[in-house]
Amino acid sequence: MYKKLAKTILCILYPSRCALCDSFINSTENVCAACYSECHFFSGNFAPVSLKKVWFRQARSCVAYNGKLIDAIWGFKYQERFDLLPFFTNLLTAEASKMNQYDMIIPVPLHKKRLGSRGFNQSILLGNSLSKQMKIPLKRQLLRRTLRGDVQVGKKAVQRMEQVRSAFAVSKPADVRAKRILLLDDVIATGATVNECAKALIKAKAQFVD
Repeated sequence: MYKKLAKTILCILYPSRCALCDSFINSTENVCAACYSECHFFSGNFAPVSLKKVWFRQARSCVAYNGKLIDAIWGFKYQERFDLLPFFTNLLTAEASKMNQYDMIIPVPLHKKRLGSRGFNQSILLGNSLSKQMKIPLKRQLLRRTLRGDVQVGKKAVQRMEQVRSAFAVSKPADVRAKRILLLDDVIATGATVNECAKALIKAKAQFVD
């Protein structure tokens, strides 16, 4: 009760700004109600229409990549807008908790050269935060990207699939054997990247990949 009261007083004395529109908000959340209401939430599974063979069991996306979410995700990935991490984590936690029970969370890896140029992997940041919320261990070293590839923004489905074909490998197959895996990426478009990740994990004898 005292912690909640202290937070309320701090919000009144030092009002925060919405991470999406920069307006003042007297709330412990970092996104205002107006911006939150503009999010287009999905209720069903992602339908991978472009994939010839689907290796993951199911895929879910929290919200549509449109409106203010485009700027938010772009800022998080390329402009180090880490203040958006709590907002994204809350969305992911609410969605992932509906899906299943998991043994581990595995973030989609970046190639070491891209990781070196960017300085961080946004999926690992999301995974760390989600891991703490859901009490599921994050395994960031089990899946690695062996081929770099180009940035996929703006690429057609066929180009995306060709670019990531056989681009991922499992470092320790024994550690994923018979495991229920939650694979995490920041954006899903055609599903080509997550499908190749799931393919590597299933071939390493994972029980299933969501």
